[in-house]
Amino acid sequence: MTTKKNTLTIENPENSTLSVTKGGVSVESGDEFKAGTSLVVTPTPATGYVFESLTVDGSAVELTEGSYTFNMPAADVTIAATFKESAKPDATLTLSKNGDTSDKIEGKAGDVINLPTFKSECSKTFVGWDSKSDCAVAPEYAPGAEYTLAAGTQILYAVYADGESG
Repeated sequence: MTTKKNTLTIENPENSTLSVTKGGVSVESGDEFKAGTSLVVTPTPATGYVFESLTVDGSAVELTEGSYTFNMPAADVTIAATFKESAKPDATLTLSKNGDTSDKIEGKAGDVINLPTFKSECSKTFVGWDSKSDCAVAPEYAPGAEYTLAAGTQILYAVYADGESG
């Protein structure tokens, strides 16, 4: 008496990969397995994409630590994954420290960040950040203060205790 084997169909997305292994060895779409065979499915997004969902015969399943393990049923199975484009940063904050050096922080408009602090240079004491480079005495934002990114590009200038800004 022959044991019936069932076909595994892997619908690979164009923008990422969907790998299936049996005992750590890669298997291919069209391979056949006995009912009860343990298979591990791992979706891997391509650069610029994020994982969205995994389905087995059209039913959504949850990943555990980045993969899904199941036992082959006594029927053919189709596995598919969907991925979507990652959100691209639409906000850039430039932090000008001393007029000629700066750091950039990218994110999405509405993201809340904590403004960095840095070690003061020479005899100047860093006291915060300001949106104007006019040698403000009192900065708009203290070191470590929360700052909400806005769409587009913003610049904050370092403010020093002696009134100089960077």
